Amino acid sequence: MRLTSHVLRLTSYVLSLSISSVHATDLQTKPPDEPKTYCHEPDAWAQWTRMVYKYPNDMTIQSLHTMWLGLCMKVDMGQISVDDAIILFERAREAAIRAKSATQQNKFTL
Repeated sequence: MRLTSHVLRLTSYVLSLSISSVHATDLQTKPPDEPKTYCHEPDAWAQWTRMVYKYPNDMTIQSLHTMWLGLCMKVDMGQISVDDAIILFERAREAAIRAKSATQQNKFTL
């Protein structure tokens, strides 16, 4: 049961993370046609920092964090659009959630 609680908490953390955001500060600093981003939000950085330190051996969290950092860097450098970064991150996040769920289900059926 304890493992289930961990997976559920982890899943909710991962679900809450995204490159996109609707913070009021973004609305003030971005042109209206440009999507919002968490990349420069102190709260997003703090949340990621807490997670990577709380779950240092969880490679799903570590991988998503690494991808988030890399996508933010590429957006900042103009190498990828915010829209494309959001799509890539959301695909990876959804795949990670599906993989965690499948792994969890397999543990209960064995």
